[in-house]
Amino acid sequence: MGGRKLNTLTAAERVREARKQEGWTQAELTRRAHINSIGLVSMIESGYRPGYKLQGKLAAALGVSPASLFPEESG
Repeated sequence: MGGRKLNTLTAAERVREARKQEGWTQAELTRRAHINSIGLVSMIESGYRPGYKLQGKLAAALGVSPASLFPEESG
């Protein structure tokens, strides 16, 4: 992930880096996560904190756990 340690990345950066590692555009992640609006992915990558349901959709699409993208949210 660009040489930065995972634990120093923000949730927005984790989502963006995971998406880029897959070689996906924001539109592709939107499609694969079954999200209705590409604007949501853009907002998340800009720092918007999604709810648990959306966190789960993103994580499932990217093949990771929600806690790996949003560790601050997991107790």
